[in-house]
Amino acid sequence: MHCIQYDEFVCVEMIYHEICSSDFRSQQWFNYLYDDDQINERNFRSTASTQFQSLGSLCKLTRETIDTSLTQFYATKLITSQLLSNEIFQNRIHSLITLQKTTSQSFKRTLNIIEEILHGNSYMSVYQTNWKFTILERENFSPIYTNPMKYQSCSCGTSSLCCEPVIIDNSIIDGLFIGCYPMKTILQSSLQCFYNETCLQIILSYFQKSSSNNISFQILSSNNSYGTDEKVEQMVDRLFVDQWNINRSYENYYEKCHPTFCTYSYIEYFNIFYIVTTILTMFYDDPQKIHVSDPRPSESNAIPSPGFHRIRRIPVGSDKILYWIRVWDCSTWI
Repeated sequence: MHCIQYDEFVCVEMIYHEICSSDFRSQQWFNYLYDDDQINERNFRSTASTQFQSLGSLCKLTRETIDTSLTQFYATKLITSQLLSNEIFQNRIHSLITLQKTTSQSFKRTLNIIEEILHGNSYMSVYQTNWKFTILERENFSPIYTNPMKYQSCSCGTSSLCCEPVIIDNSIIDGLFIGCYPMKTILQSSLQCFYNETCLQIILSYFQKSSSNNISFQILSSNNSYGTDEKVEQMVDRLFVDQWNINRSYENYYEKCHPTFCTYSYIEYFNIFYIVTTILTMFYDDPQKIHVSDPRPSESNAIPSPGFHRIRRIPVGSDKILYWIRVWDCSTWI
């Protein structure tokens, strides 16, 4: 029985989406977007900073989730009754590695539960993007009510997915939205504006601050196999991983699991001349005194005997035979 941990022969490496290491996940970018004068207004200025902070948190949480899953995976042991061939080894490991799928499903399930709890219990966002306070003025008192916000005739009281496009200077900004919850809104958004220098300058001008004239932010690279219009939710579905590299080493596996020696047996067919000579040798001290007048029979006269076996024991990695034991049973020809 062979038992070996996966970290002995498997190494998993990931290439993450560049947004998780870009300027748009930096504290400088969050500060640039923040405007406390607009915090309760129904526009992009009120929630832009929070949306990108949520995006940064998603990057961090997905990476931590992957690291935890990898730690658990590496500690798992591969148990086999015998040494696997290279082909079987590759197929077995390929079928066992479902890390990407299971980790993504686990993360999305947790995220959905949190979102459902927040919406189901009607928790109010501090930015009043889903519910808004309404003061009903009376003569002696003024009761305060909460009314659900609406985005394009969709009420946040019944759906957490309500949103509408961001409009700056009467122009729709591609891929960006405002909606009920900053987290839910950024998930429905795409980052296509941040692949374009002109679009980015429109946003920077929209948040223009006198103290940040020398601040610049690098746009994202368009060399993205998933497309520039991919939604953030789709990125989360794959944990922001653009590519999984799973390196498997059969050499390391073999080094840990190979046997100290191998044995095999086979049937060998002897002719009658060899059998007679061998038996006579048992009764004479000097084999040189044995003379057999009959000529060695031809190959066609050889007597096959299933009772003749040779068992060989060969050390692994050596082409030399340590020893062999010859066993025969003469009952087949007497």
